[in-house]
Amino acid sequence: MFRSGDIVLYRLDVSQIKQIKQEKDRTFYLLYSLGSEYCEFKVPCDNAGGHLQSLPSKQTLEHYLDEIWYVLKYRVIPAFSIIKIS
Repeated sequence: MFRSGDIVLYRLDVSQIKQIKQEKDRTFYLLYSLGSEYCEFKVPCDNAGGHLQSLPSKQTLEHYLDEIWYVLKYRVIPAFSIIKIS
């Protein structure tokens, strides 16, 4: 479960959870988009499913960037040889 203040990915939008609100018999995350100040989302906590995700850690992102750099720097040829591209 997320907490108020967490930055999350909702669908394709990076948002911040501003509030967790109880209405009638359901609990909702109230999200504000970091890309648009006028965009907000109300997502039921029990129905967040795969649409609401935590962001990867800094270490995970750095690892992905290193992997991408390796692929760009060394092009793998189908004949299982590696050619360094300068």
